[in-house]
Amino acid sequence: MTVGRTQEHIDWELVYAILAGEADEEQEERWRHLFLSSQACRDLYGELKGSFVAAEEEGEAFARLRAISQLHHPAPVARSRKRYRKRWLLMAGSLAAMLTALLFFIQSRKQPERKAAAWQQIKAAAGRATVITFPEGSTVRLAPLSSIRFPNEFDADKREVILTGEGFFNITKDSARPFLVHTQQLVTKVLGTAFHMQYDSAQQLRVTLVEGKVKILKEEGQDLATLLPCQSFRYNIQEDSWEIRRIPATEAGVLQNGGLIFRAAPLHEVAALLERYFDVKVVFSEPALRALRFSSMFDKPTLNGILTALKASGKIDYFTRDNIIFLQRKK
Repeated sequence: MTVGRTQEHIDWELVYAILAGEADEEQEERWRHLFLSSQACRDLYGELKGSFVAAEEEGEAFARLRAISQLHHPAPVARSRKRYRKRWLLMAGSLAAMLTALLFFIQSRKQPERKAAAWQQIKAAAGRATVITFPEGSTVRLAPLSSIRFPNEFDADKREVILTGEGFFNITKDSARPFLVHTQQLVTKVLGTAFHMQYDSAQQLRVTLVEGKVKILKEEGQDLATLLPCQSFRYNIQEDSWEIRRIPATEAGVLQNGGLIFRAAPLHEVAALLERYFDVKVVFSEPALRALRFSSMFDKPTLNGILTALKASGKIDYFTRDNIIFLQRKK
């Protein structure tokens, strides 16, 4: 890599990685060899490094690099220095070409970063559900402590969001732009529909369809299932297994209206949900209680209503102190 060579011999990816501090071990080793063996390589590094160090924003970096290239347009010199001027012209022209190529390379490398910077993330607070409206009118009702990432403007051919936790989606129909919800290892693809999604600490993902149709795929593109209304899909991430079951229309309606359903749920899952939904702390009097199962359905869930139902099950009693709920075996 010398100044006198044409730009097609320059490893611009290596130059950019070194200047931007993104080089891996193999690139750093190659760069050390070039830096020690080539004066031209050291000169090029010296010319460009300052712009990357000083620039605080991407646009400023481009401006500084352009300024460097302009500095190397040679000024007129006396005839007695003709040979030196000719040599300087060759070096300056080559360096300007390098800078032009490097600017183009940086712009192409930075394109995805500019797109990523246009995304935003919203997280629902503990004890409070939050409704988000996307740019084209679709909505999601985030459960407490759940979050979602989405772009300020959707692409022309797709609408993508990333969900962490639990949410109920109402998707505006757009046949030209499918709506993609990324959750852990899966993607739920829809055109226009209403469905509920939940990813929990037990490494399970649930998708329950209320209306319309959704397709569930792995991130690498493998089709897993297509759901119809009143079908529920459950995926076990650790075991890489899934099942589909039909649910009553009443359950689908409860989820659509913000209710809660426990179907033979381990008590530790119930406790985790109480902590998220009502901003409390749940303590078990003995570890064995965590595995007990609980089934119930709540159209308009309240903390007192769920605790009363737990007690009515005949297995659990409770008492509260400040913001802590103590669960114990019923005597």
